[in-house]
Order: sequence, then C-alpha cells, then structure tokens
Amino acid sequence: TTGQIAGWRELNDLAKAFRNPEAQEPRARAAFDLLHGEAPISARFAAWCDALDRFDIAKWPIATMPLFLCHRDTHLVIKPSVLKAAAEACGSPLLYDPKPNWSSYDSALSFARRLMNDLSSLNPRDMIDIHSFMWGIRPLTLTHNSG
Repeated sequence: TTGQIAGWRELNDLAKAFRNPEAQEPRARAAFDLLHGEAPISARFAAWCDALDRFDIAKWPIATMPLFLCHRDTHLVIKPSVLKAAAEACGSPLLYDPKPNWSSYDSALSFARRLMNDLSSLNPRDMIDIHSFMWGIRPLTLTHNSG
C-alpha cells in the first residue's frame, strides 16, 4: 500500500504542509516542475527537495513518492532502511545521505536498475516489483521497525 511505501507519518507531514497557506504555492510549483519541468531531472529533484526542506519535511519517502507514483517504470520510492539493507544484502555499493539529494537518489536508481536487470528472468514489470523485492530480502530484524 502507499502507506507502507511512504509511511503514514510522512504522508501526514506532507498533507499538513500542503494545508499551510505559505507552503501551497511554492510546493505546488516545485511539484509541478519536478514532474513536468524542462530542466534536467537532477535540478528539478534538487528544487523539490529544497521546497520540502523549507518546511522541514525533506524526508526520503516524501521526496521520492511523486516521481515513483507518476513514473513507476523508472523511479523508486526510497525507504532508507530497506534500501540500505537490500544494497548490503546484494553487496552493492550505495551512495547514501540521510538528507534527500540527487546524488544519493541517482545511486539508488542505479542499484534498482541493476536489480531489474539481474531479475529479468522473473519479469519484473516496474520499480514497484523492485521495491517489493527489496522489502523481501531485507533482514527480518527490520520487520518490526518503521523503516
């Protein structure tokens, strides 16, 4: 479910921020530009993260959810503990920073594309399948954690 992917707390934080009259226009512009802008995706993602940071909600699930929902064939939602555990389980180096940024996201996308390629015999349809695979291979110690 979307709640599991992003976490109810993060979705609630995002909803509160969008109800804030000061946040509505800048965040809506940043979200539109992220999804439909003409600048390189790295610049659009950075601007989106900056808009989230101004209202103290720059968290990985929130930063990556719009791209994942609109472009699930090429984009991934980031749950940090799941991503890091999956990369470790696969012996894959991962550039990761707790603060959402393009370099870390690009590293996660590279890892996800590698998984998509490695799992091609299982016919993954999109990044939802890759996201589910990551959840499935994480250590059992993470199952009782919100991560």
